[in-house]
Amino acid sequence: MTLNVLRRKWLLMGKRFNPAIADDASMNRLLGALPKADLHRWLPELELVNLDLGQVLHEVGDTPTDAYFPINTVVSLLYVMDSGESAEIAIVGNEGMVGVSLFMGGGAASSRAVVQNAGQGFRLSVHALDVWICLKVRRCFRDFVASIPSQVASFSA
Repeated sequence: MTLNVLRRKWLLMGKRFNPAIADDASMNRLLGALPKADLHRWLPELELVNLDLGQVLHEVGDTPTDAYFPINTVVSLLYVMDSGESAEIAIVGNEGMVGVSLFMGGGAASSRAVVQNAGQGFRLSVHALDVWICLKVRRCFRDFVASIPSQVASFSA
Protein backbone atom coordinates (compact mmCIF):
# COMPACT_ATOMS: atom_id res chain seq x y z
CA MET A 1 0.00 0.00 0.00
CA THR A 2 1.42 3.38 -0.94
CA LEU A 3 1.96 6.27 1.43
CA ASN A 4 -0.74 8.34 -0.31
CA VAL A 5 -3.35 5.57 0.00
CA LEU A 6 -2.60 5.22 3.72
CA ARG A 7 -2.79 8.97 4.27
CA ARG A 8 -6.13 9.17 2.49
CA LYS A 9 -7.51 6.39 4.69
CA TRP A 10 -6.35 8.18 7.83
CA LEU A 11 -7.69 11.55 6.70
CA LEU A 12 -11.09 10.04 5.89
CA MET A 13 -11.19 8.60 9.39
CA GLY A 14 -10.18 11.94 10.90
CA LYS A 15 -7.14 10.48 12.64
CA ARG A 16 -3.42 10.14 12.09
CA PHE A 17 -3.71 6.37 12.41
CA ASN A 18 -6.59 4.02 13.02
CA PRO A 19 -6.72 0.49 14.46
CA ALA A 20 -8.66 -0.57 11.36
CA ILE A 21 -5.36 -0.46 9.48
CA ALA A 22 -3.23 -1.95 12.25
CA ASP A 23 -1.88 -4.56 9.85
CA ASP A 24 0.09 -1.79 8.15
CA ALA A 25 2.18 -1.44 11.33
CA SER A 26 3.32 -5.04 10.87
CA MET A 27 5.24 -3.90 7.79
CA ASN A 28 7.90 -3.29 10.42
CA ARG A 29 8.69 -6.71 11.89
CA LEU A 30 9.50 -5.37 15.36
CA LEU A 31 6.10 -3.66 15.57
CA GLY A 32 4.51 -6.79 14.10
CA ALA A 33 6.06 -8.91 16.87
CA LEU A 34 4.48 -6.83 19.64
CA PRO A 35 1.46 -8.20 21.47
CA LYS A 36 -1.63 -6.89 19.65
CA ALA A 37 -2.96 -5.10 22.74
CA ASP A 38 0.30 -3.17 23.13
CA LEU A 39 0.46 -2.32 19.43
CA HIS A 40 -3.11 -1.02 19.53
CA ARG A 41 -2.17 1.36 22.36
CA TRP A 42 0.53 2.85 20.13
CA LEU A 43 -1.51 3.13 16.93
CA PRO A 44 -2.87 6.63 17.62
CA GLU A 45 0.71 7.81 18.23
CA LEU A 46 2.40 6.13 15.24
CA GLU A 47 2.94 8.49 12.34
CA LEU A 48 3.84 7.27 8.87
CA VAL A 49 6.64 9.51 7.56
CA ASN A 50 8.79 9.78 4.46
CA LEU A 51 12.47 9.19 5.14
CA ASP A 52 14.69 10.89 2.55
CA LEU A 53 18.06 9.70 1.26
CA GLY A 54 20.78 11.18 3.47
CA GLN A 55 18.35 12.39 6.14
CA VAL A 56 20.00 12.39 9.57
CA LEU A 57 17.59 11.03 12.19
CA HIS A 58 19.95 11.80 15.05
CA GLU A 59 23.56 12.78 15.66
CA VAL A 60 26.05 11.47 18.19
CA GLY A 61 25.36 13.14 21.52
CA ASP A 62 21.80 14.14 20.61
CA THR A 63 18.98 13.02 22.84
CA PRO A 64 16.54 11.57 20.31
CA THR A 65 12.96 12.76 20.58
CA ASP A 66 11.50 10.05 18.34
CA ALA A 67 11.95 6.37 17.59
CA TYR A 68 11.74 5.29 13.95
CA PHE A 69 10.49 1.93 12.70
CA PRO A 70 11.61 1.56 9.04
CA ILE A 71 9.25 -0.10 6.58
CA ASN A 72 10.92 -0.05 3.17
CA THR A 73 14.08 1.89 3.90
CA VAL A 74 17.47 1.21 5.46
CA VAL A 75 19.14 3.36 8.11
CA SER A 76 22.86 3.17 8.84
CA LEU A 77 24.19 3.65 12.33
CA LEU A 78 27.59 5.30 12.10
CA TYR A 79 30.37 5.58 14.64
CA VAL A 80 31.82 9.08 14.31
CA MET A 81 35.51 9.45 15.08
CA ASP A 82 37.21 12.52 16.54
CA SER A 83 38.54 13.33 13.06
CA GLY A 84 34.97 13.58 11.77
CA GLU A 85 35.25 10.44 9.70
CA SER A 86 32.64 7.77 10.26
CA ALA A 87 32.32 4.01 10.02
CA GLU A 88 29.13 2.04 9.62
CA ILE A 89 28.55 -0.15 12.65
CA ALA A 90 25.01 -1.42 12.03
CA ILE A 91 22.11 -1.29 9.59
CA VAL A 92 18.45 -1.09 10.59
CA GLY A 93 15.72 -2.10 8.19
CA ASN A 94 12.16 -3.28 8.62
CA GLU A 95 13.28 -5.71 11.30
CA GLY A 96 14.00 -3.07 13.92
CA MET A 97 14.00 0.47 15.19
CA VAL A 98 16.23 3.53 15.24
CA GLY A 99 16.46 5.23 18.61
CA VAL A 100 17.50 2.35 20.83
CA SER A 101 18.86 4.82 23.41
CA LEU A 102 15.25 5.86 24.11
CA PHE A 103 14.34 2.32 25.02
CA MET A 104 17.49 1.87 27.07
CA GLY A 105 16.56 4.69 29.43
CA GLY A 106 17.08 7.80 27.35
CA GLY A 107 20.23 9.80 27.18
CA ALA A 108 22.51 10.70 24.35
CA ALA A 109 22.77 8.67 21.16
CA SER A 110 26.11 6.93 20.68
CA SER A 111 25.88 6.88 16.88
CA ARG A 112 24.70 8.94 13.92
CA ALA A 113 21.62 7.53 12.17
CA VAL A 114 21.47 8.26 8.41
CA VAL A 115 18.85 7.10 5.90
CA GLN A 116 20.56 5.11 3.13
CA ASN A 117 17.64 4.83 0.71
CA ALA A 118 14.44 6.83 0.51
CA GLY A 119 11.31 5.15 1.82
CA GLN A 120 8.83 5.23 4.67
CA GLY A 121 8.79 4.39 8.33
CA PHE A 122 6.73 4.93 11.42
CA ARG A 123 7.73 7.60 13.91
CA LEU A 124 6.85 7.35 17.60
CA SER A 125 7.53 10.14 20.07
CA VAL A 126 9.58 9.51 23.19
CA HIS A 127 6.52 10.46 25.25
CA ALA A 128 4.39 7.69 23.71
CA LEU A 129 7.26 5.23 24.05
CA ASP A 130 7.60 6.01 27.77
CA VAL A 131 3.89 5.84 28.44
CA TRP A 132 3.19 2.52 26.71
CA ILE A 133 6.34 0.50 27.28
CA CYS A 134 5.56 -2.67 29.22
CA LEU A 135 7.36 -5.89 30.07
CA LYS A 136 6.36 -7.77 26.89
CA VAL A 137 7.35 -4.81 24.72
CA ARG A 138 10.66 -4.54 26.58
CA ARG A 139 11.33 -8.22 25.83
CA CYS A 140 10.73 -7.69 22.08
CA PHE A 141 13.00 -4.64 22.07
CA ARG A 142 15.63 -6.39 24.20
CA ASP A 143 15.82 -9.22 21.66
CA PHE A 144 16.34 -6.68 18.88
CA VAL A 145 19.02 -4.84 20.86
CA ALA A 146 20.75 -8.15 21.60
CA SER A 147 21.11 -8.79 17.85
CA ILE A 148 23.05 -5.56 17.24
CA PRO A 149 26.48 -6.71 18.59
CA SER A 150 26.52 -9.70 16.23
CA GLN A 151 25.80 -7.34 13.33
CA VAL A 152 28.60 -5.03 14.46
CA ALA A 153 30.97 -8.01 14.68
CA SER A 154 30.10 -9.11 11.14
CA PHE A 155 30.89 -5.61 9.82
CA SER A 156 34.21 -5.61 11.67
CA ALA A 157 35.31 -8.96 10.28
